[in-house]
Amino acid sequence: MIPYFIAVRPDTLKVTHVYEYTAPDPGRDPAATHIEVVPPLDYRAVIVSKNTDGTIQLSPDTDKMTQLYTSEYNFIREKRNDLLYKTDWTQIPGGPLSDDKKAEWALYRQQLRDMTIEGTCPLNFVWPTPPN
Repeated sequence: MIPYFIAVRPDTLKVTHVYEYTAPDPGRDPAATHIEVVPPLDYRAVIVSKNTDGTIQLSPDTDKMTQLYTSEYNFIREKRNDLLYKTDWTQIPGGPLSDDKKAEWALYRQQLRDMTIEGTCPLNFVWPTPPN
């Protein structure tokens, strides 16, 4: 999981910057409040608000998140289908692969078919590893 941070100007609640955390950033805007955004929140679909005590709060923009995730789920499905199509040759009877290699590819292809997409944050989606 890669944590993302957003820089929020407290006076306007405007998000001024989004970045991945890799190391301390000396160029950070000192007037901004820097907030870590981790799943299930998505930095592209958050609502920034200010509580009565002046603290800044993030909450999910569920409509935007649904729209983003639907698009990403469709991309994942298309990529999975493409990977299955491109590995069809590994299962041809009498093909160039040994029985052991054919079994490894069969397992990989089954893992692709068994992938659970919905309910998984697409930002943290993990693909099965193909055989060598």
